[in-house]
Amino acid sequence: MAESRSERQARDPAPGKQQFNVYLPPALIRRAKHAAIDHATSLSRMVELALAEHLDRLEQDRVFEEGGAQAEGSAAVEGEAE
Repeated sequence: MAESRSERQARDPAPGKQQFNVYLPPALIRRAKHAAIDHATSLSRMVELALAEHLDRLEQDRVFEEGGAQAEGSAAVEGEAE
């Protein structure tokens, strides 16, 4: 007998996703819940987007900082060669 959609959802409510627990201040949780409701999305999706955006920003900052350090270092070497 084929498994129904509700049976599949009960077994794996978010296919392709994993659950993990974090501890956050109650006020932040409240803000996130209200924002999710206001934007007609799930709390899970709201947190996923916020975390992905923050990590992307950190990666860009790191690349920028590394690039800047390399450019400054190479300019100093070029200045010494003159």
